[in-house]
Amino acid sequence: MMPLRRVVDELKPRALEILKGVSPENAIGVAEIARQLNIAWTTAKILLLELELEEKIGCIRTPRGDMYYGRVEPK
Repeated sequence: MMPLRRVVDELKPRALEILKGVSPENAIGVAEIARQLNIAWTTAKILLLELELEEKIGCIRTPRGDMYYGRVEPK
């Protein structure tokens, strides 16, 4: 079994690819990311929180939970 740190680091590029074309108006939740990556909800939440802290993705807090979207890189 791989350590969680290694799993999260290996999944970051895939999560960024999923969120690349997602706008704040169409932000997606943790469950959808977990489903697309075929991982547990808690692992997806950790992954998304790390990417948000690194400012690679954005997050909108809603009554239904956190919704995530890809950030547009400045040119």
